[in-house]
Amino acid sequence: MNDINAVEDGLVVKLPWFNELDDVRKRVLIDMAFNLGLYGLLEFKNTLRYVSEGKYSQASRNMLLSLWADQVGQRAKTLSRMMETGEDPDFLC
Repeated sequence: MNDINAVEDGLVVKLPWFNELDDVRKRVLIDMAFNLGLYGLLEFKNTLRYVSEGKYSQASRNMLLSLWADQVGQRAKTLSRMMETGEDPDFLC
């Protein structure tokens, strides 16, 4: 839990709009920051710009255009879908 809090705190500092996101989209960025490191995630400049502007479909598509998406495969597809819809498939009935 301390690791999650540390990543979230870093996201709040580096992305001031982070706290305005819904919980699902916050979890997407936290997951990516765990995988890539905070500074690795910050390299997703276009994706993060789209997220900050509420353009979640564009952010979702942009996520899948990365080397990261090729490397993590299905996880990237799941996170991309979560970013686009704001829904977590693990919690849907």
